[in-house]
Amino acid sequence: MQMNTRLQVEHPITEAVTGLDLVEQMLRVGAGLPLQITQEDVAHPKGWAMECRVYAEDPARGFLPSTGRLKRYIEPKGPGVRVDSGVEEGSEISVWYDPMISKLVTEGPDRATALARAATALDSYVVRGVQHNAPLLRSVLDAPDFVSGDISTAFLADHFPHPESSAPANLPLTPRREQEVLALAAAVQVWRDIQISLPAAGLGAERHIVLTGPDGKAVDVNVRPASPAMVPAEKFASAESQTPLEVELPDRVLQVTGRHDGGTPLVCAEIDGNEALCQIISRGPRHMVLQYCGAQRKITLDSPKAAAVHHIMPLPVAEDLSKVVKSPMPGVLISVSVAAGDEVEAGDEVAVVEAMKMRNVLRVPTGGKVASVETTAGAKVAADEVIIRLE
Repeated sequence: MQMNTRLQVEHPITEAVTGLDLVEQMLRVGAGLPLQITQEDVAHPKGWAMECRVYAEDPARGFLPSTGRLKRYIEPKGPGVRVDSGVEEGSEISVWYDPMISKLVTEGPDRATALARAATALDSYVVRGVQHNAPLLRSVLDAPDFVSGDISTAFLADHFPHPESSAPANLPLTPRREQEVLALAAAVQVWRDIQISLPAAGLGAERHIVLTGPDGKAVDVNVRPASPAMVPAEKFASAESQTPLEVELPDRVLQVTGRHDGGTPLVCAEIDGNEALCQIISRGPRHMVLQYCGAQRKITLDSPKAAAVHHIMPLPVAEDLSKVVKSPMPGVLISVSVAAGDEVEAGDEVAVVEAMKMRNVLRVPTGGKVASVETTAGAKVAADEVIIRLE
């Protein structure tokens, strides 16, 4: 019914399962040379391949494009892993072009191997500076229906029915993996202390840390060397060394081996002998945000004394978002239909923002009087920039 002579978007999949270089074949044909393959040569593909399209977009905002500069960018590597990208660290994702970052392709002798390699690749894919869909892609790979092949075009709508359910902080983890996130946070903290605070003493004695996860429950954790011998700091600092720890949770003891030198957000570890890759998304004086199997969790780490007085600390004041209209994405403010002093009702259209050939109508969340219009039509706006304030 249709024949396209252009290179198809998913051509890496065809190349992976046939062993052909389609670009080479097209160049040869374009040069007037005869086609070197027959239909029979490609009638029986070998193995399995999968493509994950990594986009600079925010799933929690209905997959709106996200623009900005790639402040940190590390592509995954390994057997059966291919990354077709047109960006590098420092590249800018602009409002004028498709926000695709790369096509991540993994292959293997069977579907399970291709899936496992895709999961590992996404775990080690570091993208900073823009919102992106890699965490959601990683979470999809773990969904039982996806693993079994029970999928349709309604998969995302069925498994992530609301935009906020696609946010990294809300992506699901099994109870076992929730425990592993806590263990990794404790291990990263101890590895950091070895390098920064205890350069001469090595790992030292048992550490007691109080961890608080997103659910607000405090968990007492004991961290100690996994073997009686202390690990000297000079050995830990070597590139080939690993630091074995025993992390005791209330109902489970985990053997965590790995290291983190602070030079990369990627933490390569093993938990009970199984690979456990995680990323440090952010770190503060007493907390860190870890990404594990796509899901992000904010973990607070306290000493027992600090945890005992945590309940008397004042809570942060949340911003009243009912009185402001913000741009949902970076772009150009096409129009503003209100001015200071105008009366508006909930749901009224007040502005239009355009980015990447998409126009987004902005509406007021509640009624009232317009206090101010913070910018003008034709101006560039950033994501979450306030455009209109209500009294």
